[in-house]
Amino acid sequence: MALINNRKEIFAQFGQTIIDEIIAASQAAGQEASGDTYKKFRLEVRPNGFTVFGAGYLGALIEGRGPTKGRGRPGGKSLVERIREWITAKGITADIPPERLQYAIATKIHKEGTLLFREGRNTRILEDVINPNRIAAFAGAFAREAAINLSSDLIKTLKS
Repeated sequence: MALINNRKEIFAQFGQTIIDEIIAASQAAGQEASGDTYKKFRLEVRPNGFTVFGAGYLGALIEGRGPTKGRGRPGGKSLVERIREWITAKGITADIPPERLQYAIATKIHKEGTLLFREGRNTRILEDVINPNRIAAFAGAFAREAAINLSSDLIKTLKS
């Protein structure tokens, strides 16, 4: 049973490290406003794996948001409301009233997308965190733990 518990611990540590480093990369890219996006990360660990969950709009932090196509999603906050929250969280001020500023920003995004999207940039938040080296390190840690447990089990068997 030690292998199962250790495996879950490895999954939990690896998953939490991924979350922590994605958040740090996003903050380093200057994307933090209220911190609400980071609160949406959740780690689900199972005996044979793990899943990291995040905000549905995480892709917009990576590649930007394109122009609006069709109608928005029913029941969610409008872009104007999200922009208002962003302006408040960032402490942005302008020579025009906040209501006009949030509407102007939202209109520009609806028509053309965000600057990140328009410039075709990618913040590489995920690519820099989840990469072949990281996967190899995870596999190595997992293999070491399995080898230690196998050796321990063999020694116990040989002694009995």
